[in-house]
Amino acid sequence: MTNATPTVFLDTTALKFAAERIIRGRQRPVTTRWGDQTLTFNVTQFVEHFPNAYARPELQKEQRHLPLLAHLARKGRIRLVTHFEVYEEFWGLPKTDDSRGVFYGAPIERVNGPFEYSRIMCGWSPFPRDYQFEFLRGVSHPRYKQLQVAVGANEESRKFKNQLLDAFHICCAEAAKAEYFLTLDQKLIRHVSGHKRWPPTTRVLSPTELVKLLIRGRHVRFRDVLTYLRTERQARRKPPSGPYEDLVKLGKRREKRGYYDEK
Repeated sequence: MTNATPTVFLDTTALKFAAERIIRGRQRPVTTRWGDQTLTFNVTQFVEHFPNAYARPELQKEQRHLPLLAHLARKGRIRLVTHFEVYEEFWGLPKTDDSRGVFYGAPIERVNGPFEYSRIMCGWSPFPRDYQFEFLRGVSHPRYKQLQVAVGANEESRKFKNQLLDAFHICCAEAAKAEYFLTLDQKLIRHVSGHKRWPPTTRVLSPTELVKLLIRGRHVRFRDVLTYLRTERQARRKPPSGPYEDLVKLGKRREKRGYYDEK
């Protein structure tokens, strides 16, 4: 087993698909007697929601490796890092508030970018992300400009803003000297793998490819995999605890007893 701990830069998509179980409230009708009157009113039932269940099969397959990578980070086998701009994009996405925390609660270090900067965000603006877009368009860092070409950033594309973010995130990963850039964006992986002039110095990989490389590089022990499987088995037997989890359990008990009206 090698001594150096590999550094993995987490892309926004890695954080997004790690939020695989969230808790939401939904309105359910309840009918009860109050004296000689029959009243019907809505109450909130807290339920589990699994947003990845609606993802494409190939993305679901990649997502299954994320809990293992989080486990390896907790064991110190790999080092997870990311940049503030990744969080900025992640916080703006819906259905990412997993009760276990960001990336299953694994330790994530925040690293600096390729240059120091300040960006004034006007909280009163109804379109705060527009400031991020204008900021990215105005960056004249030479390596960032090269990476824009590598990721296929084309101003005529409808996803030009996302491509600028991809280029900036990879630039931050290079500045942090991360060996690997973890993403579930297959189009981004194809773009950078086919670019020969200014390829990223950090390897842009999917979760499946990263796990294979870690095993091949002997950064993962067989004991680590067994510990992970044992931990997952125990987690399934013992449901997570917490205030929101208790509300979910209460909703399930009430539904089982017929507390809610049928829709």
